[in-house]
Amino acid sequence: MPRYIKRHYRTWHAVLDIPKALRPKFNGRARFKQSLKTESQSEAELRALPLIAQWKREIELARSGVESVEATVADFRRGVDEYSEADARELADDILVTEGSYARNEPNKPNRYQDLEDAYAVVFKGRILLAEHFDSWKATLDEYTDKYRDMMLADVREFLQRFQYADEVKWDAVYAWVEDGLKAKQGNSATTCKRKLAGIRNYWQWLQDRKGVDRSIDPFRGVVRERKTKAAAKPKGRLAYTVQDYHKLLNAVPVDDELLSDLIRVGAHTGMRIEELCSLRCDDVDTDRFTIADAKTSAGNRVVPIHRDIAQLVTRLKDTSKDGFLISGLSQNKYGDRSNAIGKRFGRLKNKLGYGPRHVFHSWRNTIASQLQTAGVPESHAAPLIGHEIQTMTYGVYSNGVEFSAVKDALDKVSYR
Repeated sequence: MPRYIKRHYRTWHAVLDIPKALRPKFNGRARFKQSLKTESQSEAELRALPLIAQWKREIELARSGVESVEATVADFRRGVDEYSEADARELADDILVTEGSYARNEPNKPNRYQDLEDAYAVVFKGRILLAEHFDSWKATLDEYTDKYRDMMLADVREFLQRFQYADEVKWDAVYAWVEDGLKAKQGNSATTCKRKLAGIRNYWQWLQDRKGVDRSIDPFRGVVRERKTKAAAKPKGRLAYTVQDYHKLLNAVPVDDELLSDLIRVGAHTGMRIEELCSLRCDDVDTDRFTIADAKTSAGNRVVPIHRDIAQLVTRLKDTSKDGFLISGLSQNKYGDRSNAIGKRFGRLKNKLGYGPRHVFHSWRNTIASQLQTAGVPESHAAPLIGHEIQTMTYGVYSNGVEFSAVKDALDKVSYR
């Protein structure tokens, strides 16, 4: 430590040389120097610690070009922790005075004064630096799925690129950011903008609960405007595949992608969601049925009969599986989703054939529902196949469910011949 402190007359000063290559970023200064206001060497060594740490961090930030407000806030807070708030504030005042004089004397050169002044307002005047609390909020998100959590974190990080302080988050500013940034520049839809704002609202509400952000103001309410256009008036629901579509898709599958062909055939005859199908284990497959026990909803937990037209296929898949999954050999993404890669292959296939965004793998569920309705199958028999709740009071509340044989008879009415 003695090399970082020097005595001038009877008072000790903290001193740190600035590398020559970085001096232009510090208004040409050769070194940091700050009075420690003590004649005691031991006291000076203690008081110099936060200053030296702060200066070293500023040198590193100058090397990397990263903004130093957050680093300066952290250094000021360390000073408060190590000393009293009054002593830390006095040191910060001295730093501001010194840097202010440099800023006034060299107005055309970059300086640290604004960062220091902003950090001072955060630590000693209660201004809320949004990024400072990001990690604390992040630690509260364990209840969400990894995928949704990552989306929220990415959305809030994007928000923090535009808004640095809580007092900058005004309705007009947020509206302009949504319109000019999220929509105009990035091309996001209103739906995507609302999804992004959901995570940002979560962070904002956490700040209201924990950091005293004004609860009476909602800067996000109504900032996403739906534009009524001819395109918006068009129907947006999924479309069912026809029997002709089924054969068209199968015939277009590359000869070396038998797995995709198998996926289409099983999906078209079961109505399973692609993630359900790709996560189905061989242990969940009996001679006449699939058992889905980890669905998105309680109604999704169901037993699906094995359609007679895919019985041999299912037997082959089960017998040749090398990893315990019915659809074997798929890789997982970082969220444990086995359907991601093969789902993209299906998407490229149907896009190549000219199918639009309303035709997706999920559309096989629409296909089965349409065929069952055409065949006169009652909803009480169709709903258990698709994994939907029965909405009527009698069947939905009081019934124990439909017999498996009745559900199997219903599914047998589905045909692609």
